Order: sequence, then C-alpha cells, then structure tokens
Amino acid sequence: MPTQNEMKETWERIAILETNVRGVQRCDEITKEKIDKLRDDATRLDERIASIRESVKVAKESMDMRLDSMNEIRGQLKDQANTFLPRVEYIGQHQALEQRFTHTDEDIRGLRESRATLEGKASQSSVMVAYIIAIVGIALSIIGLFVQFR
Repeated sequence: MPTQNEMKETWERIAILETNVRGVQRCDEITKEKIDKLRDDATRLDERIASIRESVKVAKESMDMRLDSMNEIRGQLKDQANTFLPRVEYIGQHQALEQRFTHTDEDIRGLRESRATLEGKASQSSVMVAYIIAIVGIALSIIGLFVQFR
C-alpha cells in the first residue's frame, strides 16, 4: 500500500492536473470564443466584400453608361466638325469675297462721283437757263423803255 507521503504527492499531482485541466478548459473556452469571433468577423467581411463588389458593379455600369453617352456626343461633334468649312477653304472664299466687296465699293464710289458730276451739270444748266431768261428779260425791258419814250 502506498505511503501517506506518496498519497499526499498523488493528491497534489491530481490537484495540479485538475488545475491544468481547468486551465486547458478555460483556454478551450477562450479559443472557442475567439474562433466564434473570428467566424463572425469573417462573415461580416464576406458580407462587406459582397457589398463592395455590388457597389463596384453598379459604379461600373454607371460609368459605362456615361462613357457611352460621351462617345455618342463625341460622334455628334465629329459629324458636326465634318460639316464645317475647313479653314483653308474659308480663307480662300473670304479673300474672294473681300475682293468682290472692294470692287463693289470702288464701283459705288464711282457711281456717286458720276451722280455728283451729273447733278453739278444739272445745276450748271439751271444757272445757264436762269441767265438766258434774265438776259431776255433785260432785253425786253430795254426795248419796252425805248418804245415808251419814243
């Protein structure tokens, strides 16, 4: 039979083992709590990642629609630019018009001078007619005076 000393050591070892078992059980509980917390965190992260993916998908669709409308506007601007008159052609046509207007201005100036000349001639002829009438009037007056005093 074991001695009292051996029994005491055995009971101390049992107490130590029970303490160790309780410590291991407590570690198991803490580990299970940590594992549960990690699983919850992983679930939340998965949900967040799914949410972010959905947001990115919606943003991509929105961006695609915006880019499509920008491409449409770009196409309209290109079509519009194709209908515009090129600068070289514009410059040539503009210079031709300027020359025509310069010649037209010169023609108008010449016509004005011609009209002024004709008006001046008309005024001169009016003066000449007035002189002739005046001379005829003076001549008739002189003749009338001679006829009366005779």
